Amino acid sequence: MIDKQGQKNLVTYTKIPFRDENDQIAGLIGIGRDVTERKRIEEELKTNEMRMSEAQQIAHLGSWEFDALTGEVKWSDELWRVFGLEPREFGLDFEEYLAMVHPDDHHL
Repeated sequence: MIDKQGQKNLVTYTKIPFRDENDQIAGLIGIGRDVTERKRIEEELKTNEMRMSEAQQIAHLGSWEFDALTGEVKWSDELWRVFGLEPREFGLDFEEYLAMVHPDDHHL
């Protein structure tokens, strides 16, 4: 859709049939929502994620996220490569990770 200033906007539409008292379709009810900004932010996020992944690969370092509420750990692709492991949906739990750390470094 093109707005009054001539800018292209992305719009999603939702439509449902309008029925009369005999349950016959008498019209259409619809609403449009401008999703231009959301799509721009999604593309920017995707670009930033690709840059982060590339930077980690170049530096040969990885990252991880830990959710204290669920105990879930997520590893970056590069972190799996650093440890020489095949990626899986969730990262290693603490015991698995600790088993890979040299015993002299456990106190860290």
